[in-house]
Amino acid sequence: MIFIQVQIITILKTSAPVIPTQISKLFIVWLVIVIAMFGITLAMNYFNMLPSSFNDKFNIRILGGLIMPLSWLAYYRWSKRVKAYYGANAFE
Repeated sequence: MIFIQVQIITILKTSAPVIPTQISKLFIVWLVIVIAMFGITLAMNYFNMLPSSFNDKFNIRILGGLIMPLSWLAYYRWSKRVKAYYGANAFE
């Protein structure tokens, strides 16, 4: 996840119309990673490989891990400010 965050910061240094698309793709990768981690944890929980105290903390972290990339993905996809800054051709 840190790698994805560094990539986003690196991409933001330029102002090209393709930037919102690249950032959106990175946030989608982030979401896939979080969902995969959730699936692995559910499988480990199903086979009783995790302590019971782990579940409560992990569910809150997964929720936070889903909310942040989803909100930023929505911002880069539908924000008028992003389209104004990067141009009308931003998602083509």
